[in-house]
Amino acid sequence: MRAAWEDAFGPGSVVGLAPSATAAHELAQALGIECENTAKWLHETTGPGGQRRTNALDPPYRLRPGQLLIVDEASLAGTLTLDTLTQQTQAAGAKLLLVGDHRQLSSVDAGGAFGLLATQTSAVELTSLWRFDHAWEAAAGQQLRIGNTDCIDTYATHGRLHDGPAEATTAEAYSAWETAIRHGRSALLIAADNATVADLNTRARATRVRTGAVEPDGVGLHDDTVAGVGVSACASTYSPFSSRSLPTCLRKAMCASTSSEARWPIGRKGRCGAGQSFSTSNHSAGF
Repeated sequence: MRAAWEDAFGPGSVVGLAPSATAAHELAQALGIECENTAKWLHETTGPGGQRRTNALDPPYRLRPGQLLIVDEASLAGTLTLDTLTQQTQAAGAKLLLVGDHRQLSSVDAGGAFGLLATQTSAVELTSLWRFDHAWEAAAGQQLRIGNTDCIDTYATHGRLHDGPAEATTAEAYSAWETAIRHGRSALLIAADNATVADLNTRARATRVRTGAVEPDGVGLHDDTVAGVGVSACASTYSPFSSRSLPTCLRKAMCASTSSEARWPIGRKGRCGAGQSFSTSNHSAGF
Protein backbone atom coordinates (compact mmCIF):
# COMPACT_ATOMS: atom_id res chain seq x y z
CA MET A 1 0.00 0.00 0.00
CA ARG A 2 2.78 2.40 0.88
CA ALA A 3 4.54 1.76 -2.44
CA ALA A 4 1.35 2.33 -4.43
CA TRP A 5 0.47 5.51 -2.56
CA GLU A 6 3.97 6.99 -2.78
CA ASP A 7 4.07 6.14 -6.48
CA ALA A 8 1.09 8.44 -6.91
CA PHE A 9 1.82 11.15 -4.32
CA GLY A 10 5.57 10.99 -3.80
CA PRO A 11 7.97 9.92 -1.03
CA GLY A 12 6.87 10.72 2.50
CA SER A 13 3.19 10.78 1.58
CA VAL A 14 2.30 7.96 4.02
CA VAL A 15 2.08 8.64 7.76
CA GLY A 16 1.47 5.90 10.33
CA LEU A 17 -0.11 6.12 13.78
CA ALA A 18 -1.42 3.63 16.34
CA PRO A 19 -2.99 4.01 19.81
CA SER A 20 -0.13 2.23 21.60
CA ALA A 21 3.64 2.30 21.31
CA THR A 22 3.71 -1.45 20.68
CA ALA A 23 1.24 -1.21 17.81
CA ALA A 24 3.08 1.81 16.39
CA HIS A 25 6.32 -0.18 16.40
CA GLU A 26 4.65 -3.08 14.57
CA LEU A 27 3.17 -0.69 12.01
CA ALA A 28 6.56 0.96 11.49
CA GLN A 29 8.11 -2.42 10.74
CA ALA A 30 5.34 -3.28 8.30
CA LEU A 31 5.45 0.05 6.45
CA GLY A 32 9.18 0.66 6.65
CA ILE A 33 8.71 4.21 7.99
CA GLU A 34 8.77 5.92 11.39
CA CYS A 35 5.37 5.75 13.11
CA GLU A 36 4.06 7.45 16.25
CA ASN A 37 1.40 6.63 18.82
CA THR A 38 -1.71 8.80 18.67
CA ALA A 39 -1.06 10.38 22.09
CA LYS A 40 2.34 11.64 20.93
CA TRP A 41 0.88 12.94 17.66
CA LEU A 42 -1.90 14.87 19.41
CA HIS A 43 0.56 16.19 22.00
CA GLU A 44 2.73 17.58 19.22
CA THR A 45 -0.13 19.03 17.18
CA THR A 46 -3.05 20.20 19.32
CA GLY A 47 -1.49 19.60 22.76
CA PRO A 48 1.22 21.19 24.93
CA GLY A 49 4.05 20.15 22.59
CA GLY A 50 2.51 22.00 19.70
CA GLN A 51 1.68 25.02 21.83
CA ARG A 52 5.33 25.39 22.89
CA ARG A 53 6.58 25.62 19.32
CA THR A 54 6.29 28.70 17.14
CA ASN A 55 4.59 26.63 14.47
CA ALA A 56 2.64 23.74 15.98
CA LEU A 57 2.48 22.02 12.63
CA ASP A 58 6.19 21.89 11.88
CA PRO A 59 7.29 18.68 10.13
CA PRO A 60 6.91 15.83 10.86
CA TYR A 61 3.61 16.81 12.47
CA ARG A 62 2.18 18.70 9.52
CA LEU A 63 -0.12 16.91 7.11
CA ARG A 64 -0.17 18.07 3.52
CA PRO A 65 -2.54 17.52 0.58
CA GLY A 66 -2.40 14.02 -0.85
CA GLN A 67 -0.95 12.35 2.25
CA LEU A 68 -2.36 9.11 3.63
CA LEU A 69 -2.66 8.93 7.42
CA ILE A 70 -2.97 5.29 8.53
CA VAL A 71 -4.24 4.54 12.04
CA ASP A 72 -3.64 0.88 12.91
CA GLU A 73 -5.49 -0.93 15.73
CA ALA A 74 -8.11 1.80 15.37
CA SER A 75 -10.60 0.02 17.65
CA LEU A 76 -8.31 1.02 20.55
CA ALA A 77 -8.53 4.72 19.66
CA GLY A 78 -11.06 6.86 21.50
CA THR A 79 -13.79 8.70 19.65
CA LEU A 80 -12.33 12.15 20.43
CA THR A 81 -8.93 11.05 19.13
CA LEU A 82 -10.44 9.82 15.87
CA ASP A 83 -12.49 13.01 15.56
CA THR A 84 -9.39 15.18 15.98
CA LEU A 85 -7.45 13.17 13.40
CA THR A 86 -10.40 13.41 11.01
CA GLN A 87 -10.47 17.18 11.36
CA GLN A 88 -6.72 17.41 10.77
CA THR A 89 -6.79 15.29 7.61
CA GLN A 90 -9.79 17.13 6.22
CA ALA A 91 -8.17 20.52 6.86
CA ALA A 92 -4.97 19.41 5.15
CA GLY A 93 -6.63 17.73 2.17
CA ALA A 94 -5.20 14.36 3.25
CA LYS A 95 -6.90 10.97 3.61
CA LEU A 96 -7.51 9.07 6.85
CA LEU A 97 -7.41 5.26 6.75
CA LEU A 98 -8.58 3.40 9.86
CA VAL A 99 -7.41 -0.21 10.16
CA GLY A 100 -8.42 -2.66 12.85
CA ASP A 101 -11.02 -5.12 14.10
CA HIS A 102 -14.08 -3.75 15.87
CA ARG A 103 -14.66 -7.19 17.43
CA GLN A 104 -11.37 -7.03 19.32
CA LEU A 105 -10.44 -4.87 22.31
CA SER A 106 -11.99 -1.40 22.37
CA SER A 107 -10.72 1.91 23.65
CA VAL A 108 -10.26 2.58 27.37
CA ASP A 109 -11.50 6.10 26.59
CA ALA A 110 -14.99 6.87 25.34
CA GLY A 111 -15.10 4.85 22.14
CA GLY A 112 -17.35 3.06 19.70
CA ALA A 113 -16.77 5.28 16.67
CA PHE A 114 -14.66 2.71 14.84
CA GLY A 115 -17.21 -0.03 15.49
CA LEU A 116 -19.96 2.21 14.16
CA LEU A 117 -17.98 2.90 10.99
CA ALA A 118 -17.23 -0.80 10.55
CA THR A 119 -20.85 -1.91 10.87
CA GLN A 120 -22.88 1.00 9.53
CA THR A 121 -20.88 2.04 6.47
CA SER A 122 -19.46 0.34 3.40
CA ALA A 123 -16.19 -0.45 5.15
CA VAL A 124 -13.91 -3.00 3.49
CA GLU A 125 -13.51 -6.21 5.49
CA LEU A 126 -10.82 -8.81 4.94
CA THR A 127 -12.11 -12.38 4.65
CA SER A 128 -8.92 -14.47 4.58
CA LEU A 129 -6.42 -15.21 7.34
CA TRP A 130 -2.81 -16.05 6.51
CA ARG A 131 -1.00 -16.07 9.84
CA PHE A 132 -1.89 -19.67 10.80
CA ASP A 133 -0.01 -22.84 9.90
CA HIS A 134 -3.21 -24.89 9.61
CA ALA A 135 -6.32 -24.07 7.56
CA TRP A 136 -8.62 -25.35 10.31
CA GLU A 137 -7.12 -22.84 12.74
CA ALA A 138 -7.88 -19.92 10.48
CA ALA A 139 -11.48 -21.07 10.05
CA ALA A 140 -11.91 -21.62 13.79
CA GLY A 141 -10.45 -18.18 14.48
CA GLN A 142 -13.04 -16.55 12.24
CA GLN A 143 -15.81 -18.44 14.06
CA LEU A 144 -14.41 -17.38 17.42
CA ARG A 145 -14.28 -13.75 16.29
CA ILE A 146 -18.05 -13.63 15.70
CA GLY A 147 -18.95 -15.68 18.78
CA ASN A 148 -19.82 -18.92 17.00
CA THR A 149 -19.41 -21.56 19.72
CA ASP A 150 -19.06 -24.38 17.18
CA CYS A 151 -15.35 -23.54 17.13
CA ILE A 152 -14.99 -24.94 20.66
CA ASP A 153 -15.43 -28.48 19.35
CA THR A 154 -12.84 -27.80 16.65
CA TYR A 155 -10.25 -26.62 19.16
CA ALA A 156 -11.00 -29.61 21.41
CA THR A 157 -10.62 -32.05 18.51
CA HIS A 158 -7.14 -30.69 17.77
CA GLY A 159 -6.03 -30.84 21.39
CA ARG A 160 -6.02 -27.09 21.99
CA LEU A 161 -8.23 -27.10 25.11
CA HIS A 162 -7.08 -28.30 28.52
CA ASP A 163 -9.18 -28.36 31.64
CA GLY A 164 -8.75 -29.19 35.30
CA PRO A 165 -8.50 -27.55 38.73
CA ALA A 166 -7.25 -23.96 38.62
CA GLU A 167 -4.04 -24.63 40.55
CA ALA A 168 -3.16 -27.66 38.41
CA THR A 169 -3.78 -25.94 35.07
CA THR A 170 -1.85 -22.84 36.18
CA ALA A 171 1.09 -25.01 37.18
CA GLU A 172 0.95 -26.88 33.87
CA ALA A 173 0.84 -23.65 31.88
CA TYR A 174 3.76 -22.23 33.86
CA SER A 175 5.79 -25.40 33.25
CA ALA A 176 5.16 -25.12 29.51
CA TRP A 177 6.29 -21.46 29.57
CA GLU A 178 9.41 -22.33 31.55
CA THR A 179 10.32 -25.09 29.10
CA ALA A 180 9.90 -22.75 26.12
CA ILE A 181 12.07 -20.04 27.70
CA ARG A 182 14.75 -22.56 28.68
CA HIS A 183 15.00 -23.64 25.04
CA GLY A 184 15.36 -20.07 23.80
CA ARG A 185 11.85 -19.68 22.45
CA SER A 186 9.50 -16.73 22.96
CA ALA A 187 6.38 -17.46 25.02
CA LEU A 188 3.53 -15.37 26.39
CA LEU A 189 1.34 -16.79 29.16
CA ILE A 190 -1.96 -14.92 29.50
CA ALA A 191 -3.89 -15.04 32.79
CA ALA A 192 -7.39 -13.86 33.57
CA ASP A 193 -6.53 -11.33 36.29
CA ASN A 194 -3.70 -9.16 37.60
CA ALA A 195 -3.33 -11.15 40.83
CA THR A 196 -2.53 -14.34 38.91
CA VAL A 197 -0.12 -12.44 36.67
CA ALA A 198 1.70 -11.08 39.72
CA ASP A 199 1.95 -14.55 41.26
CA LEU A 200 3.35 -15.99 38.03
CA ASN A 201 5.86 -13.15 37.73
CA THR A 202 7.04 -13.68 41.31
CA ARG A 203 7.47 -17.40 40.70
CA ALA A 204 9.30 -16.85 37.42
CA ARG A 205 11.64 -14.29 38.94
CA ALA A 206 12.57 -16.63 41.76
CA THR A 207 13.37 -19.36 39.25
CA ARG A 208 15.45 -17.06 37.07
CA VAL A 209 17.34 -15.67 40.07
CA ARG A 210 18.32 -19.23 40.99
CA THR A 211 19.59 -19.85 37.45
CA GLY A 212 21.49 -16.53 37.33
CA ALA A 213 19.39 -15.05 34.52
CA VAL A 214 18.11 -12.26 36.80
CA GLU A 215 19.96 -10.40 39.54
CA PRO A 216 18.50 -10.80 43.06
CA ASP A 217 18.41 -7.07 43.86
CA GLY A 218 15.74 -4.74 42.50
CA VAL A 219 12.97 -2.30 43.35
CA GLY A 220 9.44 -3.09 44.53
CA LEU A 221 6.54 -2.37 42.20
CA HIS A 222 2.88 -1.60 42.88
CA ASP A 223 1.80 -5.25 42.61
CA ASP A 224 4.44 -6.46 45.10
CA THR A 225 6.64 -7.83 42.34
CA VAL A 226 10.27 -6.80 42.00
CA ALA A 227 12.02 -5.33 38.95
CA GLY A 228 15.77 -5.47 38.47
CA VAL A 229 18.50 -6.16 35.95
CA GLY A 230 17.44 -8.94 33.61
CA VAL A 231 13.70 -8.36 34.03
CA SER A 232 11.47 -6.72 31.44
CA ALA A 233 9.31 -3.99 32.96
CA CYS A 234 6.07 -2.88 31.38
CA ALA A 235 4.86 0.61 32.27
CA SER A 236 1.19 1.19 31.78
CA THR A 237 1.44 4.96 31.30
CA TYR A 238 3.29 5.74 28.09
CA SER A 239 5.02 9.07 27.75
CA PRO A 240 7.36 9.57 24.80
CA PHE A 241 8.83 12.83 26.05
CA SER A 242 11.40 12.08 28.77
CA SER A 243 12.21 9.67 31.57
CA ARG A 244 10.89 12.27 34.04
CA SER A 245 7.39 11.51 32.73
CA LEU A 246 7.65 7.79 33.50
CA PRO A 247 6.15 6.21 36.63
CA THR A 248 8.38 6.65 39.69
CA CYS A 249 8.87 2.91 40.13
CA LEU A 250 10.17 2.61 36.56
CA ARG A 251 12.55 5.55 36.94
CA LYS A 252 13.98 3.97 40.10
CA ALA A 253 14.41 0.65 38.34
CA MET A 254 16.11 2.31 35.39
CA CYS A 255 18.51 4.10 37.74
CA ALA A 256 19.20 0.84 39.57
CA SER A 257 20.07 -0.94 36.32
CA THR A 258 23.75 -0.91 35.46
CA SER A 259 23.72 -3.73 32.91
CA SER A 260 22.96 -3.38 29.23
CA GLU A 261 20.87 -6.52 29.65
CA ALA A 262 18.15 -4.61 31.47
CA ARG A 263 15.14 -4.11 29.20
CA TRP A 264 12.36 -1.59 29.70
CA PRO A 265 9.67 -1.86 26.98
CA ILE A 266 6.98 0.72 27.69
CA GLY A 267 3.29 0.00 27.31
CA ARG A 268 0.25 2.16 27.99
CA LYS A 269 -2.31 2.83 30.69
CA GLY A 270 -1.39 3.66 34.38
CA ARG A 271 1.31 1.85 36.34
CA CYS A 272 4.30 -0.41 35.81
CA GLY A 273 5.00 -4.03 36.58
CA ALA A 274 7.64 -6.67 36.07
CA GLY A 275 7.03 -8.68 32.91
CA GLN A 276 8.35 -12.22 32.62
CA SER A 277 6.12 -12.86 29.56
CA PHE A 278 2.96 -13.04 31.68
CA SER A 279 0.06 -10.69 31.09
CA THR A 280 -3.70 -10.21 31.14
CA SER A 281 -5.53 -10.36 27.81
CA ASN A 282 -5.99 -6.56 27.69
CA HIS A 283 -2.38 -5.76 28.46
CA SER A 284 -1.04 -8.33 26.00
CA ALA A 285 -2.78 -6.76 23.02
CA GLY A 286 -0.19 -6.01 20.36
CA PHE A 287 2.57 -8.13 21.86
